[in-house]
Amino acid sequence: MSSALVASSSQLKSCKERDETTLKLKLSLASLRIVFIHPDNHTYPIFSLNMKKMDLEYLKCYDHEKIDMKVCNLQIFDCTRYPDTLDPMQEYSREEPIEEKEILGIKQNSENVKDEMLEL
Repeated sequence: MSSALVASSSQLKSCKERDETTLKLKLSLASLRIVFIHPDNHTYPIFSLNMKKMDLEYLKCYDHEKIDMKVCNLQIFDCTRYPDTLDPMQEYSREEPIEEKEILGIKQNSENVKDEMLEL
């Protein structure tokens, strides 16, 4: 093995020693809805996720990544019509309304939304 390819531990630097940030991203959304679709049948929803407010901060450094996320009024809905679950091999009309049953909901009631956001 070439000596040029081998680095001693004294040559390696951590992110605390190297002041480099390769990417910094801040994202704020007022509302977000994501519908997760069955991978074999693209008309079959599995579940959906709603958030009224989301703040995301992504930081990529030399040797690690950091993600901070805060959400407000998080809701997760089951869209499979359980216990009468839809058949994933059948095509469904996109005009047909999707019946949603809330399986998780975290609601914050405050005038100051920043104080009541859930940190993940």
